[in-house]
Amino acid sequence: FARLGVKQAVIDGEIVVLDDKGISRFAALQDALSQGAGTTLVFYAFDLLYLDGWDLRGVRLDKRKDLLARLLSGHLSGRSAIQYSDHVEGDGMALFDRASELGLEGVISKRTDATYAGGRSTTWMKSKALRIENFVIAGYTASAAAGGIGALGLGEWVDGELFYRGKTGTGFDAAGMANLLRRLEPLRIPDRLEGMPKDMLPVRPTLTARIQYANRTTDNALRHAVFKGLREAELSTPVARKRKRLISDADLAGIWVTNPTRKLFGTSGPTKLDIAVYYAAVGDFMLPHLFNRPVSLFRCPTKSIADCFFQRHAFNGMPPTIKVFEIKNSDDENKSYISVEDAKGYLALAQFGVIEFHAWGTHERHLEKPDRVIFDLDPGEGMEWREIVSAAVHLRGHLEAMGLVPFVKTSGGKGLHIVVPIKPKLGWKQVHAATSRIATQLAATGRDTFVTVMGERNRKRRIFIDFHRNARSATAVAAYSLRARPHLPASTPLAWRDLESIDSPEDLNYSSLPALLTTTGDPWADINEAARDLPA
Repeated sequence: FARLGVKQAVIDGEIVVLDDKGISRFAALQDALSQGAGTTLVFYAFDLLYLDGWDLRGVRLDKRKDLLARLLSGHLSGRSAIQYSDHVEGDGMALFDRASELGLEGVISKRTDATYAGGRSTTWMKSKALRIENFVIAGYTASAAAGGIGALGLGEWVDGELFYRGKTGTGFDAAGMANLLRRLEPLRIPDRLEGMPKDMLPVRPTLTARIQYANRTTDNALRHAVFKGLREAELSTPVARKRKRLISDADLAGIWVTNPTRKLFGTSGPTKLDIAVYYAAVGDFMLPHLFNRPVSLFRCPTKSIADCFFQRHAFNGMPPTIKVFEIKNSDDENKSYISVEDAKGYLALAQFGVIEFHAWGTHERHLEKPDRVIFDLDPGEGMEWREIVSAAVHLRGHLEAMGLVPFVKTSGGKGLHIVVPIKPKLGWKQVHAATSRIATQLAATGRDTFVTVMGERNRKRRIFIDFHRNARSATAVAAYSLRARPHLPASTPLAWRDLESIDSPEDLNYSSLPALLTTTGDPWADINEAARDLPA
């Protein structure tokens, strides 16, 4: 301040501490003030009230800011302890939206013609930017009050590990808490997350809540968190009057899993038993799309994702009910491939650390004539879920115009799979060429949306249409298969009308999907009857 070249000045502003993104953090300021030296403080000047004998409080705001800018001009740099707090005139909503996107606390709006008024005034207004994100319910505190829940403990997945992010005790009524308590009580587990209060009862991380909060502390805990509801998917396919049961009570009784409580990923994820239970629950839906097709298995024999691998061929100790047969590879060599023939073999694979099933687009009885083709919509960086859904609907229209009947499922990741049943008349090369032409046509007419060239750089803000899964020996993750990720999402078949209502594909996972399937039917139940000739 001494270098500003004035005798006396009263400058209004705020002292802040900036994070590595240049955003002011109140929690960081609190820490800096309590710890003393060692933290860089910055003073943001936003008003000039007095200058060398002149009281400027009766001057218009825009004039005062102009004087302040001229006073500070020539004395500031990007590293200065004093910074001029600039402003934007007009288009306040766009500025507020941008502030929210950047994670700022909000904006202050002031009338340019207003004189200075200390304290609250009708000439300025603070608009606080609140964030809404999804957090795992990791625990709860019991309460004698109506509803039985005092607060919810919140967790967040980071690189496969679940971290405690604080708690919320507001946002739900007694009826809502009572319903939530009924769902949380069966999920109780002994292990609590690091940092979780001792009076909090830990639960399996299977339910996801939408949480509104102001910002985060320096240790990433949420400030002013408010519960806004559970994030849950809903499926609307009617239940078949008589669903064919493929897994018998005897099959279920024969499930045998060693080390059932072993965590799959890290210290807080699902267990080996969770895998077995999931596949038993969805087997009646999954097996019709898996039986008698060559499969590759993605196995995770340890708790480290780095140890997972694809098993394409027969292996030692394999369940005896898994069928092995010979197929010539591209080098004209005989290789032993495998397929699932019955429920017993399917269920036994959980014991061998199988998390994912990947199937060929053909049956063993007509290996060289595919009966399904797939278009894998793989979004690049910057694509929103709704944009991916719109792209899938566009592709559906294109395929239906060709006389085909497309079906859709989540990939278990960020994308979608459009699967088309076809009559097994064409060979692999013909099918690959036909799907290549379809993808190329879409990319040519929708250059801003689709791309057919591999590589992250080529699909930034666009969707890669992967048709190469329609080549011989290529596979795609099977319908209802889990994916080897921390929360075990499932590649879930959907009715097209349900696709429009899904907020996030991650809501369809090992925990939520079996419950959903108890009240719904298989949207792919008639997929084989929908087969048409693929235009060559």
